[in-house]
Amino acid sequence: MGSKPVETSTLVLRIFTFFFAVASFVDLLTNKIESFGGGKLIFKDIITYSYVFSTAVIAAAYALLQISFAIYNVNNEKRMISSDFSPEFDIYADKPISLLLATGVGAGFAVTYEFKQFLNGVFDIVEESDLKPAYDKFLNKV
Repeated sequence: MGSKPVETSTLVLRIFTFFFAVASFVDLLTNKIESFGGGKLIFKDIITYSYVFSTAVIAAAYALLQISFAIYNVNNEKRMISSDFSPEFDIYADKPISLLLATGVGAGFAVTYEFKQFLNGVFDIVEESDLKPAYDKFLNKV
């Protein structure tokens, strides 16, 4: 069992994780742009961004689960499940979630970089100057 400051900081960091994960998937949900043909382009149209969205939802759900355990731990100064299973659950569940988040972030950055490089070339050829800032804003927000 950790000390009170360690448990409190764990709770605060898990709350930050939850809010950042929720903010990222809300940002993906609200981000849309008018496409070349007049339609709307949203994150679901690009499979990699759907993966990024999924990782954010999974991270938010996991953080919410861990927040409930951390609140109990801080308030009662003991673990909710008083066996050796609880610390092992924290360790072995945090690892795959952190790897999942890392792959989501990496995939999101990689596809955004590739799209920006591609679209810069397309806009240089087509010279559609009014669409370039809108697409840049869309990709930067995603």
